[in-house]
Amino acid sequence: MAGFFCFSTEGVWGGVITQLAEVMNGARRKVKRASSHIRNLEADAANLPSELYEVSLFESRSKILLLHPDIFDLKFVPKADVSLHFAAIIGDAFNNLREALDYWMNAAMQTVGPKRKVHFPFSAEHDKLKEGKTFKDIEKWFPEAASFIDQQVKPSRDTNENLWAVTDFSNLNKHNEFVPTAALAMITNINAVTGGNQFTDCGVGGSANQQIGMMRSDVPIQFGPDYKASVNLTFAVGTVFDGKEVIKQIGDVFSTVSSTLDTLEAFIKPYCA
Repeated sequence: MAGFFCFSTEGVWGGVITQLAEVMNGARRKVKRASSHIRNLEADAANLPSELYEVSLFESRSKILLLHPDIFDLKFVPKADVSLHFAAIIGDAFNNLREALDYWMNAAMQTVGPKRKVHFPFSAEHDKLKEGKTFKDIEKWFPEAASFIDQQVKPSRDTNENLWAVTDFSNLNKHNEFVPTAALAMITNINAVTGGNQFTDCGVGGSANQQIGMMRSDVPIQFGPDYKASVNLTFAVGTVFDGKEVIKQIGDVFSTVSSTLDTLEAFIKPYCA
């Protein structure tokens, strides 16, 4: 089967990887896993899993001496930390995107020399990229790759924020600090009857991590099972995507990493002729 092949240890570059697919496959698999996490994120945000919440009717008395309850509250009640549920999925997505770049970097190094453990280089400021130990190691072992990353990829916050976010959020996640804000839970398709009044296809919203009062009556409330809860997620204050919508932004990051790998594949292809 036709394909691109990197030079062996006897070739011009002295590398140990012999096929272009070996350079790219690990990185592409990591991107594919990230895509799966993002799909799960989208699905759970659009239809909050039932193990995370319940809709319950609470009874109470306005006066302690009353024989029967005279206050009936229909509430959204979280059964688990909704933010942490989504934080785990988001963290996995960012980790896989970060690892995709590391996989590529390590494999690319092996097209020109022996196996070495090195991370993809990043810097908060682009003019500081060359000062980092990781970049200097790459520059020493594979100067063409270092130059290409510096001039074309520009993996710094002030030049490529989406790519920088991959390492920033991955590091936060490793230190258990990555917690996006579940800003709003919206419960829709609420159908209820109380005191002769009928409510059809109603909606109510509030914090996904707290109880949300949906309806109050002085007589019992009957409600249907067809309600649906969804969540709008925003990144936590103080992160690189301060207050921005999670699903849109993580989709943009995914696209950036995918296109970056396309660019890196084009760069490495001549080394695998």
